[in-house]
Amino acid sequence: MLDKAQAPAAPEVQVEAEEIHPGLAGAVLADYTVTGQPYTGLGVMIESVAERSPAGFAGLRPNDIIVQVNRVSMRNTDELRAAASEQDMLVITARRGNRMIVLQVR
Repeated sequence: MLDKAQAPAAPEVQVEAEEIHPGLAGAVLADYTVTGQPYTGLGVMIESVAERSPAGFAGLRPNDIIVQVNRVSMRNTDELRAAASEQDMLVITARRGNRMIVLQVR
């Protein structure tokens, strides 16, 4: 169990991902900031993914942490919104548990 110093900060704002990119529709995102286990750093947490949604079909899962989009580091949902702006396809690098994954989102 994580103590308060290690637990993720409660997200101030959750974002419906379809507002950012149509390929992310069905996901709910929040800024991720934590120290300690399982991952120390900044990024965008996938809070939830609707079944049979574009985000689900792209391979995103709850608790994935987006750390890069198109090889640019992401610290929060505002940076993700800027990186996804006017892009047809996103190459997302995310932390899933103890490993990094790369997904294409169209």
